[in-house]
Amino acid sequence: MSFSQPFEIKEFQKQNINIFKYDNEHLMFDPENLNIFSKEKTISCSDSIKSYLDYKKKSSLQTINVSKCNFEKKLSVFVLLSNDCNLRCKYCYADGGNYGQSKAKMENDVIDQFFIFLKENFYDFKKFKFTFFGGEPCLFVDTIEYFIETSKKYYNKKNIVYSFVTNGTILNDKLSNLIKVNNIKFQISLDGYKEDQDKLRKTINGKGSFQLILNNLNDFQKLYKNVGFRSTITPLNMNLTKTYLNFKKLKASYFHFEIASLMKDSNLSFHDDTISNYKKELTKLAIIYTKDKLENKSNLKILCFEKHLSILDSKIERNSFCSIGKKFFAINCFGDIYPCHRFVGKEQFKIGNINKLFDFKLKTSYSQNSNSLKCCKKCFAKNLCGGGCLYNIRLIDINDVYNSYSCQIIRHTAALSIWMYNQLKNKLLR
Repeated sequence: MSFSQPFEIKEFQKQNINIFKYDNEHLMFDPENLNIFSKEKTISCSDSIKSYLDYKKKSSLQTINVSKCNFEKKLSVFVLLSNDCNLRCKYCYADGGNYGQSKAKMENDVIDQFFIFLKENFYDFKKFKFTFFGGEPCLFVDTIEYFIETSKKYYNKKNIVYSFVTNGTILNDKLSNLIKVNNIKFQISLDGYKEDQDKLRKTINGKGSFQLILNNLNDFQKLYKNVGFRSTITPLNMNLTKTYLNFKKLKASYFHFEIASLMKDSNLSFHDDTISNYKKELTKLAIIYTKDKLENKSNLKILCFEKHLSILDSKIERNSFCSIGKKFFAINCFGDIYPCHRFVGKEQFKIGNINKLFDFKLKTSYSQNSNSLKCCKKCFAKNLCGGGCLYNIRLIDINDVYNSYSCQIIRHTAALSIWMYNQLKNKLLR
C-alpha cells in the first residue's frame, strides 16, 4: 500500500469478526480478543475467518480484563483554582472560564477544608494526582503554592503528583520556581499553527495568543522535558497533518486532540459534510504518522493512536473510558464536587460539597463500563474505546450515541490504529 495517498476504509462483519478493507488490503479484527490477522491474497475472507476461528478454539485465546488487574489505588482530582481566564476561546464550554458563575478564586479556607474532606472520605487512598485547572490556573500562583504546601501537611510528598493544564500565556519567576521545586507536570492548550490558534483562542482584548505561547515555550520546555499540546478541533482548524508537522518543529512530546463538545446549533460544531472531511484528515495524519514511526523520524506521540496501539499490543481491554465515578472527580473554587471537570457549573450533576454531605452512591452512579452500555454492544471498538466520554453521552450525543460524531470518530480512529498496528508489526517481523 502506498504511504503517499489517503485510502478509504470499508468495514463489514462476518461471524462476529470485523473485516476492514483499506484499498486492496484486507485485515480481520476480532473485537473479543483484540487480535488482528491478514487475509492471504489467494484465500477468501470466509476461509480466512474459518481458519482463524479454528485456531482460536484450539488455542483458547484470551484477553486480560483491565478491571481485574491489580492497579495502584490512586485518586485523581481536577482542582479548579478559579473560574477566571485571560483568554476568550470561541468554543469554550466554560463560558470564558467562569462556568456561568461569578468570577472567583479558591480561597485558603476552602483548600484547608478540602484536605479535611479528603482525609474523612478517601482515607483508603494513599496516592494522589492533583491537576490544577480553571479558568486559567496560572493566574493564581499564590493559590497553587498554598494548595501544594497544605497537601504536604496531610500526605507524604512522595505520594503526590501535581500537574496543570494551561493556555501557556503566563510564565513568571515564581511559577517557574514552583514548577521546579515540586516537579509539576503540565500540558499546554494549543490549537495548531499561528493562523488557527489566533482565530480560535483570542485574548480578552481580541488579539491572538499564539505569539504569547511561543514567547514562553522554550522556558516551559526547560522546566519540563515532556511538554505536550492539547488541541480542540473545530471545522476551522482540522488540518491535522499541518498541525502535527508544526508541533514536530516546536519539539512537543505528545499531541492530544478532540473535537469541541458543542451543541449542534453552534457555528463551530461539526455536521455531516465537515465530519466526513475530518475523517479524511485523520486518515492523512495516520499515514504520515505511521511513516514517521516506521522510519524513526519523530519522537512526537499522537495519543489517540498510541492508546489504541498499546491496547492492541498488550491485549488488555479497555472497558471504561476514564476513571469517572471511581477514582476521579473535580472540585470547583467554591468547594462544589462534580463527577468531572466537564460537568462543573451544571447544578443537576453536582454530587456534593466539601462542607456538606457527600453522596458516594451518586458519585459511583457515573461509573460506566462498555460491556453494560447498550450503545456499545454492536461496536467493534468497544474494548479499545471503553464506552466514550460520559459528558458527550449525557449532554451532547444523548439521542443517538452510536451514530454520533464523537463515536464515528472513535471508530474511525480505531480502524486506522488497527491498520497502523499491522504495518508496525510487519516491520518487526521482517
